[in-house]
Amino acid sequence: MQSYARGVWWLAAVFCSLAVGQGSAKTAAHLPKVDRVDHYEPLSYNTRPLADKHDRISRGVIWEPQIRKLHLQFTAYGRSFNLHLRPSTGGPFSPGAKFTVNGKPTTSYDPASFYEGEVQGDPSSHVTGHVIGGVFSGVLKTSGGTYHVEKTQKYFSNHKDLSFHSFIYHEDDVQFPDHRAGCVVNGTVWRQLTELQATAVPLETGRLKRSSKNGAESLGSVRGKRALTNTGGNFCHMRVAVDHLFFSQIGGGNEQDTFAEVVTAFNLVQEIYSTTDFDGDGAQDFITPSIGQFDLLTLDSPNYRFADSSIAVSEFLDRWSQDDHTMFCLALLLTNRDFADGVLGLAWVAQPPGGNRGGICEDRVRLSVGERSLNTGIVTYTNYGNRQPRAVSVVTIAHELGHNFGSPHDSQGGRCSPGGSSGNFIMFPQATNGRQTNNNRFSPCSREDIRNVLQSTKSDCFATEAFCGNAVLEEGEECDVDRCCDNSTCTLLAGNECSSQQECCDLNCMIITDNRTDCRGQTDCALTSFCKYPFIMCVTSTLVLVCASLKGIFLTNCQ
Repeated sequence: MQSYARGVWWLAAVFCSLAVGQGSAKTAAHLPKVDRVDHYEPLSYNTRPLADKHDRISRGVIWEPQIRKLHLQFTAYGRSFNLHLRPSTGGPFSPGAKFTVNGKPTTSYDPASFYEGEVQGDPSSHVTGHVIGGVFSGVLKTSGGTYHVEKTQKYFSNHKDLSFHSFIYHEDDVQFPDHRAGCVVNGTVWRQLTELQATAVPLETGRLKRSSKNGAESLGSVRGKRALTNTGGNFCHMRVAVDHLFFSQIGGGNEQDTFAEVVTAFNLVQEIYSTTDFDGDGAQDFITPSIGQFDLLTLDSPNYRFADSSIAVSEFLDRWSQDDHTMFCLALLLTNRDFADGVLGLAWVAQPPGGNRGGICEDRVRLSVGERSLNTGIVTYTNYGNRQPRAVSVVTIAHELGHNFGSPHDSQGGRCSPGGSSGNFIMFPQATNGRQTNNNRFSPCSREDIRNVLQSTKSDCFATEAFCGNAVLEEGEECDVDRCCDNSTCTLLAGNECSSQQECCDLNCMIITDNRTDCRGQTDCALTSFCKYPFIMCVTSTLVLVCASLKGIFLTNCQ
């Protein structure tokens, strides 16, 4: 077990850090303080136009691609931000993802509120986020760094009395949690937890072994490399849940805002994983944790175990593990509790077969204390009394999932904790500042550990779903591997209106405006079809009354 020589931590623990230097400026004195953010700028644009346009798009009143977009302009940080947004083609969801409140299906979250796009004038930019009530909240990745836009309700109980509804801050202005208590649960608790995990015995009835939908061979051939996981699948379908404290304090008691906050953060986490080259062959492996079910839990949830506001972190994880999560690759619970010793997260570490049980795809086990699911982890949004900005929570979630995927902490010193100007990696025991080159990457040690787990039978629940990059235009994609397309995201390149895979798209990726252009030839049962601007696909052909065979077969029998 050479890859674990750097210190195997069967149960991963705390995510804490050295204090980060001050931002470039301080927030104006008349503005309320935001925890962990040195400088932010308020946003107070008129929300009505954005709300009205989004409502028309989500209801299908506006469906033409060239106008099915939102435009938002505001000024901050001494510059103008002109956002061009379009409904996202996917988001971090598994196909058929379910959303529930207290165990019952809900429509309070509208995936159509999730947008992506770019900042005009910045061709390398990428914007993701939600529009709810005419207010945008999300992430702006620009050539000048990453900006986060968040709603005031997450931070201020009196947000309705403020003159601004949201605010923007730069990643450089984030203070990461300071290092006061080290990064290990105290010795007694650690020993108790590791001893408990060592008692794990699999139940006789485990999960059904999943096979990939298309098979490892097809996946590998499309992407030009052998599939990394045991099943050939790349998707880790997760259960994600929030407790009543997260709902009331982070989501402001608003169901849609609660879902949206987590989806925005999880989208960034998914990007970290899907773009990582775990097997070292020079190409990303598209390993993708995705939301298969999202549960909002409140005090009214059946058999709710988290009503007590002062649950210790190890007990909190244990209570979450009491639920049966066998149907999922992983199960993550988010809360807003101030755990002792500054703990931000806790998760079971996966190991290849032969090691301790836990992490991805783990079957339900019997411990000395009863049955548990060890494919679990928890993350809190509060540390030492301070609410964590989204920029911190993204790294925390990525870190805890890293344990679930098989990586212990990076040991200090050496190639996996180089420090210096490039910084340390995601699995470093202390939180990184998020701005250095390595901060959102896995170290060589972590990649090796995770690869060993993924290539073993531990990954037997990974599934293959429709994906960007197979040159097939599928539901939820704007394009897929053509000259009009950003082939990494299956979204249209800036300025393009359509995909060359669509019938009424010209060589310049623009919708054909000449209504005399034929797009489908005549058949026995239908006349020639023509493009009809602004439609991208061929309009329905005019059917002939009888088939060309002249056998008197009427319209309804034409095939």
